Amino acid sequence: QADRGAPRRSGAMRRRQLARRGRADAGAMLGRRRSAACAVRVGALGVFHFATQASCVNGNTVQVHSAPVDAPAFAPDAPYTRVEAYQGHDFFTKWNFWTKPDPTKGYVDYVDEAVARQRGLIQSSPDNVVMAADATHQTGDGGRPSIRIESKTQYNRGLFIADIAHIPTGCGTWPAFWMYGEDSQHIWPRWGEYDIIEGTHQDSVSSTTLHTTDKCNQKGVDSGGDFDSTWNLGAQPGASADNCFVDAQDQWHNQGCSQKAPQDSMGAGFNLQGGGVYAAEWDPVAKHIRTWYWPAGSEPADVKAKRPEPHRWGTPFSFFSLRNKVCAPQHFKNMRLVFDLTFCGDLGNAVWNLRCPGLKMTCDEFVAKHPQNMTEAYWSVRSLDVYDRTGSASPATVPPATVPPPPSTSTVLPTASPSSRVGTTTALRQSPWASQPASAQAPVQKPTQAPQQAPQQAPQQL
Repeated sequence: QADRGAPRRSGAMRRRQLARRGRADAGAMLGRRRSAACAVRVGALGVFHFATQASCVNGNTVQVHSAPVDAPAFAPDAPYTRVEAYQGHDFFTKWNFWTKPDPTKGYVDYVDEAVARQRGLIQSSPDNVVMAADATHQTGDGGRPSIRIESKTQYNRGLFIADIAHIPTGCGTWPAFWMYGEDSQHIWPRWGEYDIIEGTHQDSVSSTTLHTTDKCNQKGVDSGGDFDSTWNLGAQPGASADNCFVDAQDQWHNQGCSQKAPQDSMGAGFNLQGGGVYAAEWDPVAKHIRTWYWPAGSEPADVKAKRPEPHRWGTPFSFFSLRNKVCAPQHFKNMRLVFDLTFCGDLGNAVWNLRCPGLKMTCDEFVAKHPQNMTEAYWSVRSLDVYDRTGSASPATVPPATVPPPPSTSTVLPTASPSSRVGTTTALRQSPWASQPASAQAPVQKPTQAPQQAPQQAPQQL
């Protein structure tokens, strides 16, 4: 990224330079692959690619249908083609339900699919999908029953467009829509994390954040130039949270590099206007991660037509560079999509008195004793589409056959993540993170919960 004092290049010139740089990097990638000690046969399955026989990558043996290997190169200006549609009655068949303890210490009991259906916490229709927390019963030490799901597919790039009718809101809530990579051999944050939507309590402004290992510093990224929003604040007075490293010395532990979304990008205002559309682009060839947001009904025509052209959308509200000298693309790999809703936790508790003043009880006590205040604690998603530049029409729905869910360890599991839903301790921020009705959209389907709570079942890992 150019220094802040450098003259601005024209948009067309910058796109041409990115295209040339992308093609050069793509050639280097292919050159490295061809010079490896043994050949790899790769089967393309949409946006992810698997070894189709026992072979090796750079001299290391891999098993049949192992974790994704490097995807083939593509031109940065190639058109996007939809390769996956998360929508309708089969929505939940493409996700695993997380039932382990919350790594961010939230007051939550993540339930499996069977329990969620029995209690009315999940619902699906052709028009939308609902994921809710229990809003009927007082709860005890185990936490409030809620949902966390992770996509069975892992991604190594893509454009992810989410049309969301309702985001959980209210005192105690901590919702997020995000991505992360991890397996038993690559512990978080080795493969990175990309938080697309995140906030706590009654926030009306979402945050978009990256969490990485060392050497991912976005200091040169220009607020007002590269993106049209502002940085969240770090631990030092007046300093921006622009270092993605989870142990950056000038930021809260696990804070990551974090930028603000527009006003009413979540919260009561978002829900009253009929929701909105987020577009999250992870492009390791063009070397950036960009995020846009539009209130419902104001998204571009190409988005509505499901033929997205990001170069026409203008400046994103969030931009992170993946240039090698800033934050090499290798910081992000094999990432799953995640929707979750936890309560309180490391971050929610840290800002409890600031966001919900006047309540003479702890966050946990409020969430446990006041289910009537949880009626807005639910996700309603109209659609989530995944696009890839390869032009492949193959649906990206086949999961890695041998990749298990993340191991159950208290130090690395992913869960909620504004500062990292995967780490041991989330960032304790001292300062807050900082339209048009969707008349043509399908109405929001609110969760209808079972009148009686079923006996607690033992968690199952699907």
